[in-house]
Amino acid sequence: MEGTKVYIEFKDIFTIMIKRKRILFAVVITALIASIFYRIQLMKPVYEARASVIIGNALEFEETQFKIDDIVHIQNYMQTYVMLLKTNVVAEKTIDTLNLDISVGEFKNRIQGVPQPKTQFMEIKVKWDNSDQAKVVLDTITEIFIQEAHRIYPAYKIKILEKVGPYTIDTLSNVLFYLVSFIISLLAAISIVLIVEYFDDTIASEEDVEKLLNLPVLGSIPKYKKSENDILNLIKRNEYSSSDFVWAFRTNFLFQSRKLGIQSIVVTSPRHQEGKTTIASILAISLAQGGKKTLLIDCDLRSPSIHDIFSLNGVGLSNFLIGNSDLIDAIYGSKFRNLYLMPAGFSTLHPVELISSNGMRSLLTNMKEKFDYIIIDTPPVGLFTEAQVLSQLTDGCLMVVSAKESDRKMSLKAVKLIQYAEGRILGALLNKSADSK
Repeated sequence: MEGTKVYIEFKDIFTIMIKRKRILFAVVITALIASIFYRIQLMKPVYEARASVIIGNALEFEETQFKIDDIVHIQNYMQTYVMLLKTNVVAEKTIDTLNLDISVGEFKNRIQGVPQPKTQFMEIKVKWDNSDQAKVVLDTITEIFIQEAHRIYPAYKIKILEKVGPYTIDTLSNVLFYLVSFIISLLAAISIVLIVEYFDDTIASEEDVEKLLNLPVLGSIPKYKKSENDILNLIKRNEYSSSDFVWAFRTNFLFQSRKLGIQSIVVTSPRHQEGKTTIASILAISLAQGGKKTLLIDCDLRSPSIHDIFSLNGVGLSNFLIGNSDLIDAIYGSKFRNLYLMPAGFSTLHPVELISSNGMRSLLTNMKEKFDYIIIDTPPVGLFTEAQVLSQLTDGCLMVVSAKESDRKMSLKAVKLIQYAEGRILGALLNKSADSK
């Protein structure tokens, strides 16, 4: 696949329908409700009036029994009389006589001539949306038709035998109407779903991550309905990191890290507000709770937040790297057993230089001897270069993307940036994948 567009194949349609089932059901149900309302409240009744006429010569009408040859002769002309009924001349004269506000084409669509097989009889039918007008139109067009027929074929006479109606007719039965409505609604819903899918440039599911980014999904964290501050408070109270989906994420992470020999890992994301810092904190806490001595380092010197999450003040990484503090002063214990923290420290004008320094490289090497795992929070790789630099100094990288928020193009760019730096991506975590309580 080139770029970020999704080229939908027929075999993928069913999968797309399942993924977008809410849209599918919403469109179908809305369309059906609209069709029911239209059928009951807005659809105008159609009235039909018809006249039966007989066609023959003057002598035939005076005789008590027609000759077979004469009947056959008349039948040969029946289609001609039908065509005469549908001519513009008859339509225009009727419209002008009644002063109707209707086009000739529409008027002709409401008129029908039906010859009866093996007889001299013909039915003239008029369909109208007004009962009184249907009768008037039938009377007028029948009269004008007889006049025009006599002018063209004076030897033949036309007599009106009876007139019936007007009466209401169903152009479609209820069953057929609602069946057609359902089919149209379903086709419309499928079309809308496919359009939404084609133009949707966000990552929505684990399948999208695996297909678009070609990365294994280590876990999915549901979208929390509360604010970010509420989530951070839950982390502090150890109520968020103990959830089942967090333990599943930790299990997958441990499996991958052992298989690949990973001890230090960079947690990053394509852009801001993906939840990478929250995920890094949750991962660090869950590893520590599993008995792993873990160090969480805040390498996002541009917009640090680890110190806010864990209520830390004072020196940190930047102070240590520029030589203003000892390592023992930059690392803090926490309320969680086995979890240690190194906040970002004081702000600096040159974060990339500090992160790419020999001091940072030495720090990571020394920390590997003291900790089982080192979790590093970084700025978004799609915006800044720190994650690329650190991917060269660490064992692997975890990419955090947000469901229905992360842009496909930027996410793919983020993956390629790590790969260009020859960093190893351990996998991806899909954040905000579904609403939680």
